[in-house]
Amino acid sequence: MGFCQNYEDRVGPDGDRRRGITGNKLFLALTVLGALINLFNLIPILFLDGSHAMGGLSERQRWAIAGVAVVCSLAFSSKISLGIAIVLFGRLLFWKKQESESTADTPTFALFAFLLVSLSGLSAIEAPTPEQLRDGLKKPAASTQLR
Repeated sequence: MGFCQNYEDRVGPDGDRRRGITGNKLFLALTVLGALINLFNLIPILFLDGSHAMGGLSERQRWAIAGVAVVCSLAFSSKISLGIAIVLFGRLLFWKKQESESTADTPTFALFAFLLVSLSGLSAIEAPTPEQLRDGLKKPAASTQLR
């Protein structure tokens, strides 16, 4: 059969179209949960990775990351991306800490922007609820065999 399967082979025993490579709802839920945890870690407050990444960026790049966060929140309806943007704007506007102006670090900027966009997109996937996961584990005995 191979990696590319026909549509009929990708329909589960209950008639639902499978999502992803495995079609397993638990893996989908774990993927979305992992994306949300990693996106939360990008918030630029103390002891989170977002704060450490912001230290290596110039002020112009910080404003650009705030803009990317706003675009992600609008494109993916991601509330965490909006939270990142609000914290960044607040930090840039009101918190004038006596820190030396760092030079522009393009790889860090590109990685931070890529992570923000990709994790916002992954967290926007509709994950199954716990009830749907429990119902997915209860398979009818007659239809356990796929073609």
